[in-house]
Amino acid sequence: MGFSQSIYAIAGFAAPACGGILVSQTGYKAPFIIDAITFLFLAMAPFLLRVNRRSSTSEAGEKIRANDGLKYIFANSHLRSLAILITGFLFAAGTVSVAGLFLLTKVLHASVLIYGLSGAASAIGMFLGGVVLMKFHIPQEKQTKAISLILSSCALLIILLSVSQHWVQVLILDLIFGLLSSLLSTLVSTIFILSSPPEMRGRIGSALNAFFNLGMIGALLLSGVLVQLLGTRRLLFCAGIEALVLVAILSPATLKKAKVITG
Repeated sequence: MGFSQSIYAIAGFAAPACGGILVSQTGYKAPFIIDAITFLFLAMAPFLLRVNRRSSTSEAGEKIRANDGLKYIFANSHLRSLAILITGFLFAAGTVSVAGLFLLTKVLHASVLIYGLSGAASAIGMFLGGVVLMKFHIPQEKQTKAISLILSSCALLIILLSVSQHWVQVLILDLIFGLLSSLLSTLVSTIFILSSPPEMRGRIGSALNAFFNLGMIGALLLSGVLVQLLGTRRLLFCAGIEALVLVAILSPATLKKAKVITG
């Protein structure tokens, strides 16, 4: 998990850094043209490589239904509590993706290049998170506690982001936020994989993504309106406080369920 997270982060680092440089030097046209060419190449790559997945015959017996993953999560008290905690946190803190853009470009008057470096800093943090997880093992009985600690730290980072006075401070916070996000993503995935039967993991993973996407979409829908109503800094501060309160309310029950299951 840590290795795959690092590979993903390398690509995530290169993209915003190159994008910021290209937009600042050539405008928006060249990056869109490059995007179109690379997407076309990637679409053709499987045909050029002659990669084809052989179909497999279905086994006899009862088939796993599409909503069985959702039912499994709600039937497992630990997974249910964890899914609700993460979804609620994403809904509370998800406004950062929009408010952070306004903070850099409108409030701190950073250039397009700096905004690209902000994304690169976050990706470097994700890479470092993957490296940390490859070097250090977190025991299963401590993983839920680590998740609660990471969520609390992320909420505090959002509050610090709301009072940032220079784009350098934002880049440092983006780096730390990326590292914590990498740790969080890997730990949550690990818990759900270890707690799921092999034949159900695909359905459970799909249900889990639906939960998380619901939280993020809800936050994005409200972000634009809330920026207009509250202002960028006030929105970030309120989002950080809300996320911190949410973690304080929901974490004890999640930790209790984890202790019952892991012993």
